[in-house]
Amino acid sequence: MFKRAVSVLLVVSSLILASTLRAEVFSMTLKQAVEAALKQNPDLALARLDEEKARQAVRLARDPFSPKLVVGSGLAYTSGFPMSIEGSAPSIVQANASQYLFNRPQSYQVAQARENARGTQLGTAARALSLERYAMPVYAATVAGILDQI
Repeated sequence: MFKRAVSVLLVVSSLILASTLRAEVFSMTLKQAVEAALKQNPDLALARLDEEKARQAVRLARDPFSPKLVVGSGLAYTSGFPMSIEGSAPSIVQANASQYLFNRPQSYQVAQARENARGTQLGTAARALSLERYAMPVYAATVAGILDQI
């Protein structure tokens, strides 16, 4: 009995909710239709993510050429003469800096990452262009279908 009452209540409440919802009709220009297609297309979104991934790969490949500074301390309590990992006595303040000035293989990797990024940018642009070419006839067919109904 209780299950039947709950199911009837759910059906009645869903019918009331469905009757209160209203859909609006928006008219779109060709430009708005193409912009919406470019914004909502999942293939184009994946292409944009690939493009961002390629840009990050360029940053990662260039990273060894940027300076890095590490500052720290070797202080610690010990019951004997302390030794650091390198085998020397600990210091109060340590500072290390590293940067590649010239590394031909790494330079080649940076150039390769830049070319990959350029290729993904061209691929994204090509996908956007093909999507625009697909969206325009669909829009025209939709408008023609609406005009035929009038």
